[in-house]
Amino acid sequence: VSESRYTSWFVVRCSGKLVVENSGYYAFEIASDDGSLLYVDGSLLLNNDGNHGMTKVSGSKNLRTGLHDIRLDYMQGPAGYQAMILSSLDTVISSGVFFH
Repeated sequence: VSESRYTSWFVVRCSGKLVVENSGYYAFEIASDDGSLLYVDGSLLLNNDGNHGMTKVSGSKNLRTGLHDIRLDYMQGPAGYQAMILSSLDTVISSGVFFH
């Protein structure tokens, strides 16, 4: 019988830079099973916090061309499924626009 290594509480924090090539409004979306938070340039943009099943939240922000600080926190509660997807306009964001 296979058993998950993550059967109870854990937290993951990812931080780095987001490369924006064209100024404008950018839509972001997080779908997560348990809590997730997305910060852009130090401000909370998406709040999907708490213990819950797969839940999706979305929001947008006007971003200028250049580099932007980004931080993504994910929390897994007591047991159950683990899932977190960050996307923009229904497309999973390419790792090529992030760097650390």
